[in-house]
Formats: sequence, structure tokens, C-alpha cells
Amino acid sequence: MTTDDDSKLAPSPAQRGKAGKGVRSTVAAARKLRRNMTDVEQKLWDRIRDKQIEEFRFRRQRPMGRYVVDFVCLDAKLIVELDGGQHVGQVEADAKRTEFLQSLGFEVMRFWNNDVVENIDGVLERIRERLLQHASSNPSPTLPFAGEGAGRAKVTGDATAPSEVKRGRRVRERLSTEFTANRKATENSEAAEVDSDGHAASEPPPSPAKRGKAGMGVRPPADATRRRKARKPT
Repeated sequence: MTTDDDSKLAPSPAQRGKAGKGVRSTVAAARKLRRNMTDVEQKLWDRIRDKQIEEFRFRRQRPMGRYVVDFVCLDAKLIVELDGGQHVGQVEADAKRTEFLQSLGFEVMRFWNNDVVENIDGVLERIRERLLQHASSNPSPTLPFAGEGAGRAKVTGDATAPSEVKRGRRVRERLSTEFTANRKATENSEAAEVDSDGHAASEPPPSPAKRGKAGMGVRPPADATRRRKARKPT
């Protein structure tokens, strides 16, 4: 049952249709921007794609509400925007855009195109510092050993640079291997121990019936036989 108040809050079919068209148009615009990236955007994308910076994954030309952001790392809640000369005259529009993105919980970093062209290493270092700040303030509960070896490799084009994720995985694998080896060594040691009756500790002792049968097969000493004969009545 829908009340009058609910009907005021719920969008009409026409409104839902307009919203759907808006989403489709934003997605289409994002796809078009991916196919037609500028040289500066492509230059930065080549250096941050494939988790090249501390194993953080970036996405390019991502729809965010009614906007399409240049690059975004969802895990670190970080958006990277590149501004060209056309942004000089749209300061107010950029401010509204940034305010909207921040309302979604994202931090926005803006760089001029010239920064990427002339000092891309400096841009990458600033992005890297922000990612490390996020990692230190939001440690992963599944990586208790992530702090081991605090030194980090500088940002390079190598996608195999060590990271907290890889380092934590290696530590867990090493500990698992050591635990398995220690457990096997303990089991082998227990199997090799022999109890005071001459039986292996891992084997159960013989039952009384088995011990009796074993005793029947042993001849008593000669002195015991002579003593039994001397006790017989004449």
C-alpha cells in the first residue's frame, strides 16, 4: 500500500525513464572518452594501469553520478583529474564537480596537463604518497604481517614492484610451510618412540589374552619344574 507521502518520494515512471536515459548517456560518454583519450591522459594511464603503483588498481573514464572522472581507485577512494587550458574558465563548474565527488566519499587530486608532460614522476610520487597514506590508515585485517619490511620500491614502470599484498602473502605461505614441516617432524618423532614394554608408542599394548598365549609358548625354568615335582604327594 502506498501512502500520499510515499508517492511524493517515489519517482514517477517518467522520472525513472529520464534517470535511466541519463545513466545510459553517461556510460556512453565514458566509453567514447576511453576510445578517444588525449595524449596526456594516455601517458598517465600507461604508468598507473595494471596495479603499477603499490598494487592499487585504477580505472579510467569511470562514470560517477552525472560525471565521468578521468581516473579512479575505488579501493583507496581516490580520484585523479587532469585539467587542461579549458578549465581556467570553469572554476565554478569544477568546484561543484569536486564537491559532488567528495560527497560520495572520494578524495579528488587535480593536476595540470603540463605537470604530467613535464614532471610525470612527481605526479606519480604524489599519487603514491596518497595511496600509502590510505593503506597505513586502513590496514587490511587479512594481512597481519603487512608491516614487515617497511621499505617500499619507488614508483617505476615495473608492474611487479613489491607491495604489502604480495609481502603479506609470502609471509603467510612461509609460515604455513614451516607449520606443516614441524607437524610432520613431531609425528615422525612420536612414531619412533618405544614404551617401556618394548612396544611402539603409536601401537596399542597387547591384550591380556595375547600375553597369556605368548606365555604358554615359553618353557619354565628347570628349577621351577623340580619344585613342582617335589610338592606332589607320594
